[in-house]
Amino acid sequence: MAINDLTESYLNSIIFNDEPSNIQDILPLINNPFVNRKTNDALSMLFHRFYKNTDIPLGIPVFSFYSYLSAFCLFNKATMKIPKTRKNTELDTWIMLLAPSGASKTLSNDLISNLIPLDLNGDKVIEPNIAKPNGPVGMIKQLANIKEKRGFWIEDEAAQMFKGIEQAIGPMSEMRDYLLKLKEGQKIERLTSKDHIQITGFRMTQLFINTIDSMANTLTEQSMSDGLFRRYQVAIATKDDERLIEEHALYNLANVIDDTLEDSFNSLFSQNIYENNYTFEEGCEEVYSICFKHFWLKQYKKFMSNDENKYRTYMMESWKYAVFNHILHKRTGTVISCEDLQYGLKVSMYLLNSLQHFVKFRAKLEETKLPAKKDRIEHIIEFIRANENTKDFGSRAVQRKFTLKKDELILILNSIKTHKPEFKTKLFSMLDR
Repeated sequence: MAINDLTESYLNSIIFNDEPSNIQDILPLINNPFVNRKTNDALSMLFHRFYKNTDIPLGIPVFSFYSYLSAFCLFNKATMKIPKTRKNTELDTWIMLLAPSGASKTLSNDLISNLIPLDLNGDKVIEPNIAKPNGPVGMIKQLANIKEKRGFWIEDEAAQMFKGIEQAIGPMSEMRDYLLKLKEGQKIERLTSKDHIQITGFRMTQLFINTIDSMANTLTEQSMSDGLFRRYQVAIATKDDERLIEEHALYNLANVIDDTLEDSFNSLFSQNIYENNYTFEEGCEEVYSICFKHFWLKQYKKFMSNDENKYRTYMMESWKYAVFNHILHKRTGTVISCEDLQYGLKVSMYLLNSLQHFVKFRAKLEETKLPAKKDRIEHIIEFIRANENTKDFGSRAVQRKFTLKKDELILILNSIKTHKPEFKTKLFSMLDR
């Protein structure tokens, strides 16, 4: 497995005995997780029923639900206007939902799909309209046939598809470019024997499901660093110790879906949000800025200091989940409150913790290299201390001594500055360029 900057930074945090902590789990995302009332929101009802009647990791139904809600917004052309931005932002989400093997991921998604209400024609108001393509031609032809330019793609065992995408040569290799462009609605095109197909402005919600080990071993360094991995937010669903397998010989599926939950879903997905543009009340910008700084300094800087843009991308998702929370609770109007944004920030924290868990998993596969890495960093620090004040000392002297590329030295210096703040060197000026 190739190693990328995030994984390298996490390994360095282990070397300095300064690993980031994990400061929240799934519970803060649920308004009433353990109280079963008819007045609860649809997500609380769903969570409670999965909690009581199965041992399925609870992150699975939560983020499956939010993918359907995102698609509901997308199909209804609802958007949001984030403070200080010029353009409206789509409410699409690209979630990579990772859970243990045998965690009933497909069953969970099927149960939620069955709860989606029907329209007057007998069709579900929201359902996936994109299937796994056999290659880029199949992909672009599918999208060309969707006139509204709105898509919903659920892919189970997604690592199998990514294995094809990761091949330098093969029928799926060109899909990388398509996925990179589709997240931003950019133009994709294809010349076939009969047509020149061009698609611009297509937006989609994706829910890609797999086990954490399969995805960690499939994604290459290129995907981790070229922007493809950044297109997705990782949501990891782990089993809890409280709900034991021996207490759930059979899932009580009859109690997961009942009339009360169905009525709640019907009410939620019958709201008229068509072409709504959601804005944010005064104070939201300050709340976001405070949390952005606090989360970074307290936790995520420790392993993301070499990939700050990824942190920003994950934090920006909080605005979308604030809108989802507003819709979930069927609030009136289109102005999102600070309270809803605080909820969205909790979701961003959950997703960032999932990313940390994913990076830690990849780092664990590299832990055999830790003694050599630790020894090397210690020698670099000693070399800098001994030669800092000598004539012509600079970054090139360190690079020559330890056979380092410039980017490798910057990563190491960043880790030293983050995890060993008492150490000072003029070479830290490289980090400001």
